[in-house]
Amino acid sequence: MLTAIRKALLVGMIPAVLFAQQVFYDLDAQTRALFRFDEAAGDTAYDISGTSVPDGHYFLVVQGDWFDEEVLTGVRIKNNTAACLYPYPDVYNYPQMIEEHIKVISCSAFTYFNLFDFGNFELGFHDSLFISDNISHVQSMTPFPVNEWVDVAWQNDNGWCKIFLNGKLVGKATGTVSGISSPWFVGRNDAESLEVLIDEIRISNIARYVDTGNHEPIIITQPKDTCIMVDSLFYLRTISFDFDGDSIEFTCIQAPMFISMDSTGTLSGVPYDTGLYLLKVSVSDGQSVPDTLRHTLRVMGHPANRPPIFDSHDQRSVLINYSLYDTVFANDPDGDIVSYNIIEAPDSIDIDGVTGIIRYRFTVPGDFSVSIQSTDRKNRYDTLSFNVHVYANSAPIFLNIFSEEDTVVEAMTPFLYYLSISDSNNDRIILTLIKYPDSLRLNQDSNIITWTPRSQDTGSYLVSLRVSDTLGASDTLSFNLVVCPFNHPPEIISTPNYTTNALTIWTYFVVAIDPDGDSIHYYLGDHPSGMTINGFTILWHPMRNQMGTCCVEVVAQDIGGKSDTQTIILNVLPSPYELAFYTLLPADNHVYITETDTLTFCAELWNGDSTAQFWYRIYLQDSVTSDTNKWIMRTDYLSNGRCTVTVVAGEGMDSIEYSWYVTIYNKSIPPQIIKPINADSLWGDSLLVWRVSDPDFNKDSGIYNIEFYRDSLLTRCIYTVDSIFDTSVVLKDIIRPGYFPDSTMIFWRVAGREPSGYHLGFSTPQHKFFFCMLEDIAVEKVRARAIPKIYELGQNSPNPFNPFTTIPFGLPKNADITLYIHDINGRLVMRYILDGLNPGYYQIQWNAIDLSGRVCPNGLYVYTLKTSDWVKCQKMVLIK
Repeated sequence: MLTAIRKALLVGMIPAVLFAQQVFYDLDAQTRALFRFDEAAGDTAYDISGTSVPDGHYFLVVQGDWFDEEVLTGVRIKNNTAACLYPYPDVYNYPQMIEEHIKVISCSAFTYFNLFDFGNFELGFHDSLFISDNISHVQSMTPFPVNEWVDVAWQNDNGWCKIFLNGKLVGKATGTVSGISSPWFVGRNDAESLEVLIDEIRISNIARYVDTGNHEPIIITQPKDTCIMVDSLFYLRTISFDFDGDSIEFTCIQAPMFISMDSTGTLSGVPYDTGLYLLKVSVSDGQSVPDTLRHTLRVMGHPANRPPIFDSHDQRSVLINYSLYDTVFANDPDGDIVSYNIIEAPDSIDIDGVTGIIRYRFTVPGDFSVSIQSTDRKNRYDTLSFNVHVYANSAPIFLNIFSEEDTVVEAMTPFLYYLSISDSNNDRIILTLIKYPDSLRLNQDSNIITWTPRSQDTGSYLVSLRVSDTLGASDTLSFNLVVCPFNHPPEIISTPNYTTNALTIWTYFVVAIDPDGDSIHYYLGDHPSGMTINGFTILWHPMRNQMGTCCVEVVAQDIGGKSDTQTIILNVLPSPYELAFYTLLPADNHVYITETDTLTFCAELWNGDSTAQFWYRIYLQDSVTSDTNKWIMRTDYLSNGRCTVTVVAGEGMDSIEYSWYVTIYNKSIPPQIIKPINADSLWGDSLLVWRVSDPDFNKDSGIYNIEFYRDSLLTRCIYTVDSIFDTSVVLKDIIRPGYFPDSTMIFWRVAGREPSGYHLGFSTPQHKFFFCMLEDIAVEKVRARAIPKIYELGQNSPNPFNPFTTIPFGLPKNADITLYIHDINGRLVMRYILDGLNPGYYQIQWNAIDLSGRVCPNGLYVYTLKTSDWVKCQKMVLIK
């Protein structure tokens, strides 16, 4: 068995480059020969085209034991090209199976191609259909796939020659193969128009495909796009084949009405109209999945016969459980007799096929679709579709709801009332008067009741009406008409003053009488703004802009709605009074105050009319601050600048105003001392901290100075520090040794200023601290001692002492500590505050001086060390 890949030269002796081999068939024990063609240019194969392949050797791999390693060649036989296989003479055996992996690139009609040629036996396909010699015709009409790789196999199976395409049986016949010769030809064509590629060939001594069970029938006829002329006979037979010899049933799945199919699978008919039609046929043996085929039929030309045309037909409304007859009509342009049939409709509709008379009778309500077809003698047709609305009859109903006002009628006064009626079916309605007074009339067209009762008709009258539709469904309406005596209108008998002045109150007392003694209500019709009426009194305070003539309408109305109107032309003359402020606070319109000050604004108006009613409104800039004549301005440290306060006052629409121009000077906020708290004990590393809250002060450019004093009156200044640029400072950074005596009470203050000259002033109130000494408290310098594991407070030394003693303590971690010294009475004598101490051992020296700078007397003292999480006390004795 040869497993090596042979390399040769292509046409022109160009060296070939091997690519990764694509393998389709495996080599097993039943394989007698396996040919794999070298894919020198990628996914390529052996080309047997009649024009592109010369004679010669090609790259190949030969496996198996029947053939020599160089037996596969390309040769020309009668201008045709084939792959030649040369088996050894002693193995001219009849193979059980030959498989090819091939692709047909192009194939014209009537082309013959041999898949296998054993000399006296050929198997191939002709015009895309399988064909053979020496044995019975291969019963298969399966078209051969074009332009795709497929597996084609020939197999000898118990006296049957079977053909498989991609593993599926596509043809078989009885017969034997005889006369095996050398060489074998694989792939041979009789026309140069055929182009086929062969990739692999496998020859086996067994039949690999198992063919059992029922085979579905296949349609041999190819899909067709047929074009015929209208009114011409169309004929198309569908040919099918069943491998098992089962009887085949043909079914037409889709076709126009003029096409029919017989039991042989023949479609026929005469198209009477142009267009494109789809034909779909199905074949089945009753045991497997049917095979289907689609054709298209294109009908062209001009039809000799014209279809009938339906007249238009609107939607129909049918009453439930009632029979209704209707007629449809179709006109045929050729005068043909037409017939009618229902295509779509509920069972409750039927039609006379000759007259087109439709009968409806529905037992359920709803909306239904109806389609009717009209057909002439050549089966040309028109379709009419419409909807039928089936409804149940509902009685008409009155929509009127009567109120007391509707049913009270005044004698000698026409009464007119519209009857509102609804019928959900839109049926024609009939109105009938059942009970009613004499001379009351009903208009059937307008649904309006009219009646003019006489003076003697006072009293109550029953009116009853019935409304019904044409099917007898009805509704009734009853109401009472109460006729009251005729009402006489009131009469205004008073006369007003027709002249008044602006800014002066005009008063008019209206007097009216009613002949019937009814109570009278007064109200204003047309009137100027600001005029009011209360009972029968009219008041008006005209403004200057209302001078001139104006119209006033006064209405007097009784309880029956009758009224009398008096029209007054009122002349408004100029006012004898002028508006003026007689009180203004502040008196000067230019006012100057300082931030945090308050300022009261007040104004009072006068115009000489004691009855005048004034209004006020005070503005700050453009915002209203008060609706009275008084407002208090309250300023803060952000108020510096200029503003305008304006008071607007008036009477009615007449007004005057006055403005104050206010200048608010800036007021500084002194610094506030934060640390130390008053009377704390300080060392050289203690902090002095203060806060600046003045919003006008620029902290980025601010400069601070500190003054230190020996007395609380701040008269004995001992040291001044200038040009500090932060709001905190360490004491030892600004003083030198000897500036302050140790154990001394120091009074201090801080001031701030800007380079522009703006000054905050000095801090208040008085602050002091007890200055212990400039040097920091030192950690014990004993290197051998480790950091304590717990807090420690040792006994002072010496003890008793006079006047100095040292108090030792130890810290196991970072801590802020405070050391307190109290006398025997619990009074605080001294306090030391030390922040941010590292772990280690420390000592503090006390000189028996208290927080006020006085020498402490003899006695027992208690010292206490306190941290955030620990406290301890010890005793010591001062003896002088």
